[in-house]
Amino acid sequence: METMDVAPPDIGAGGMEDAGGADGGASGTDATTIADTGVVDAGSPPLGELDCAPGAWTRPTGSSFSDALQSVLCHRLTCGPCSFDEGQSPPFVEREACIEHLARTNPLVQTNLTGQYDDPSLFIVNAAALDTCLGRLQSCAVPKVLEESCPELDTGRLNAGACCDGRLGCGPGFACIGRTSASTGTCQPRRGAGALCTGDAFVTGSCEVGLRCVRGFCSELVPRNGECTETFECLDGLVCSAGRCGDGETLDGACGARACGVGLFCREGRCSAWRREGESCDPATSFGSSDGGCVLGLFCRNDLEVCERLPTRGESCEDARACRNPSRDFCNISFDGREGSKRCQARHAIGEDCLGRIPEMCAVGSLCVGSVCRETLPEPRCP
Repeated sequence: METMDVAPPDIGAGGMEDAGGADGGASGTDATTIADTGVVDAGSPPLGELDCAPGAWTRPTGSSFSDALQSVLCHRLTCGPCSFDEGQSPPFVEREACIEHLARTNPLVQTNLTGQYDDPSLFIVNAAALDTCLGRLQSCAVPKVLEESCPELDTGRLNAGACCDGRLGCGPGFACIGRTSASTGTCQPRRGAGALCTGDAFVTGSCEVGLRCVRGFCSELVPRNGECTETFECLDGLVCSAGRCGDGETLDGACGARACGVGLFCREGRCSAWRREGESCDPATSFGSSDGGCVLGLFCRNDLEVCERLPTRGESCEDARACRNPSRDFCNISFDGREGSKRCQARHAIGEDCLGRIPEMCAVGSLCVGSVCRETLPEPRCP
């Protein structure tokens, strides 16, 4: 099973075709739903309208577990300061921006939010246990890795040696090993501390639950005050600062030689809070996935130096990725004089023309090949 890491595009892995989902909160608004394209319909309330108190999230009526899993993750990521990369990821401006991001960029959507946990042929589905898992995921204190937060999900039906693919489904104590973008894998026993492994900083991958694959070896995470070189070596909630795992510097604390704590970033030598809509920002600087220090879903406007919402379809834009719904829209920056240049417009469907220097022009799940949008090869599946 995969990680709960929802790292921003400059940290996380590749995209995927679509995801299903719904979102709801305790504010009394109707559940927001996701279309087949993975795009959230209009109506997701901004941060100020969310009830971010512990336990405030409620499961959308009639949602599948996969849908509800995406909903609870985006609720906590919008409320913040839950962090899933290295303690430095900004929150999202609204749930719409979060779900849009998951639908485009995160392995969690690709492997866990496309209905696998609702498939009785791959998993033993226990509705009560899954509801317990969803309740636990509301807390920022739970581990980043999904199977550590929710052991109830370790209920795959596949036996040792069975073929496995992106849908996973290996039984308890086993992992899908050897799977790549071009080939399937087999269910093999998870590997212990010190063993060679596959995966990255936030993926249990082939390691036993409780270990992470760090620099190619299954490793225990470093506790508070333990020695470290990078934050991903530390226990969840800690950052690596001055060679030790700890809480990091607080708001307005000196940073540079020392790291800021979770939910903060280093700006001009001081730990700063992420900028919200209408607040000042630095358009000349990027902070990880953030544009000028703005929360995800906002951009730093060059002329005003304030955080603003990303443009929607038909509005003017400056960057090929800088549209509010990038899984369905792109910014046409071709400067070729055609109608729509430098405005957000719909991605081109398979078979339509494209420009290779603007990869965002083609629909998600396709590539620009020979000036035509062509479908990418599907992920291999077991017989």
